[in-house]
Amino acid sequence: MCFKISVATKLYCFVHKVPVCGECICFPEHQTCVVRTYSEWVIDGEYDQPKCCQCQSTFDEGGGLQVTRLGCLHAIHTTCLVSLIKSFPPHTAPAGYICPSCSTTIWPPKMVKDAGSRLHAQLREAILLTGLEKNLFGNHPVSRSTESRSPPPAFASDALINVSSSSHTLEGKNLPDGYSVRTYSEWVIDGEYDQPKCCQCQSTFDEGGGLQVTRLGCLHAIHTSCLVSLIKSFPPHTAPAGYICPSCSTPIKVEQSFCAFLHR
Repeated sequence: MCFKISVATKLYCFVHKVPVCGECICFPEHQTCVVRTYSEWVIDGEYDQPKCCQCQSTFDEGGGLQVTRLGCLHAIHTTCLVSLIKSFPPHTAPAGYICPSCSTTIWPPKMVKDAGSRLHAQLREAILLTGLEKNLFGNHPVSRSTESRSPPPAFASDALINVSSSSHTLEGKNLPDGYSVRTYSEWVIDGEYDQPKCCQCQSTFDEGGGLQVTRLGCLHAIHTSCLVSLIKSFPPHTAPAGYICPSCSTPIKVEQSFCAFLHR
């Protein structure tokens, strides 16, 4: 979690040892830092003094030259980026314009997917300075707006949807309803996720028409009405451990008296 912008992120600043995102990675304090994924930092957190990936001079030697962050996370003097792009043959395909350090395509940014991020905006503006933007952008839709916008709902700090005024807790911390929640180690291994759904009826929570949501102990979310129907679907004399999550089969751990009440 990027603490400045409050969005989910895999990126990590090796210099300041904090999570960063597509917005704060362009702030002055991180603009020239070594930034990679958190998992890369865990494996090896050592780094050399930050340099321009084109001219290889350190940024403190650049005399205050403007710096642009590429989508592969390497930093480059903006003047060096303009010269680099102009050095490619005129008929180079969009995928042929690559970072001089890692050969990753310059556009679209690979490591920051949010098209409205500050990184996208600054890189886009640097490309426009070359007059060759059509060569790089190709068929990728590009907005010329440089205004920063809020993160998309899937990465927002607020709950994805207003499904309930209540919240549930895990180890004493509030969990907003409707979020995809797993352990941090699972997120490090694979932070991708599908749109959050009720683990019983499999409808997304924005399709639920404002139905209340309950978070199970296994961290799956379920419409409260679906949970009641699920409990009722088990035989009346089911043992407590027999009431299980329909997604992962983890015991729900509901009170036996409540189950008896529902089966009356």
